[in-house]
This record gives sequence, structure tokens and C-alpha cells, in this order.
Amino acid sequence: MSIMSYNGGTVLAMAGNECVCIATDLRLGEQMTTIATDVKKVHKLSEKVYVGLPGFNSDAKTVLDKIQFRKSLYELRENRKLKPQVAATIISNLLYQRRFGGYFTEPIVAGLDPATNKPYICGMDTIGCIASPRDFVVTGTGQEYALGVCESKLSDVGCPLYS
Repeated sequence: MSIMSYNGGTVLAMAGNECVCIATDLRLGEQMTTIATDVKKVHKLSEKVYVGLPGFNSDAKTVLDKIQFRKSLYELRENRKLKPQVAATIISNLLYQRRFGGYFTEPIVAGLDPATNKPYICGMDTIGCIASPRDFVVTGTGQEYALGVCESKLSDVGCPLYS
């Protein structure tokens, strides 16, 4: 069994016309045993930027603390608000620095550009490789199921989520 499925969790982000949506489950488990049903996996980084952290719970908390620290440093140095693309790069660099003894979490970043309201979503693997699809991204233990549901809903609509 993979360490990624030890605590589990699934995060889904979708982009629309000047909007994004990020959703997750609230379950914390130890393999097949449920420990809690109120665990927060989506966190607000700034006014319009959110990060979802599924995977091993203690690693997700450590990564969140490091992200918030680096976000504060960025805003102090640059004297501007965090953009979702910048947040994704910060997280990717953080994960890549620990690639040989990495964190067991696969982050998703979802947000709107503060100036243009252009949506941005991306998912990463455990070493920070960014994938930026146009419509939706899923990570976590329920990825296979959520991908099927999202793809079937897009084919029902017959067009991209935003133009």
C-alpha cells in the first residue's frame, strides 16, 4: 500500500469563466479506519488563492506551514499580492528541494489573478512537477473516480468550461 493512501483524501479544482472551484472530502483515516470527519484540506493563501493538500496528514501540515512562511516573505519583499501562478511556483520549488526525502502530499492550487480575474488551476506530484489543465485537476486517493465523473460531465456539456 502506498503512503499516499495511508491517510487518503481527494482534492478537485475546476475553472470557469472568471471563477474557480476547489473541493475536498473531510475524512481523515488510517487505511480503512476513520479517525476524524472534519479535517480541513483546502487552505486560503490570499484573497483569491487556495491550496488543497491531500495525502499524508502530518506532511500536509508541514508543507502548509512552509508555504505560508514563504508567501509572507514574498509579499514583504515584492510589496504585492500573491498570484496563483506564483503560489504554484513557490510550492513546486518547496517540494523539489526535498525530492530525495519528499513530502507525501500532492498539492492543487486554484485561484484568480488579482488584476484580470483570469482563472488558474494546477496540480502537482510529490516532487513539484506542475500540470496546468484548462478545465479541471484532481489529486489524491479518489483521483480515478473523480476524473471519470469530471470527464463525463464535460462530455455532457459538449464545450469547454470557459471560453
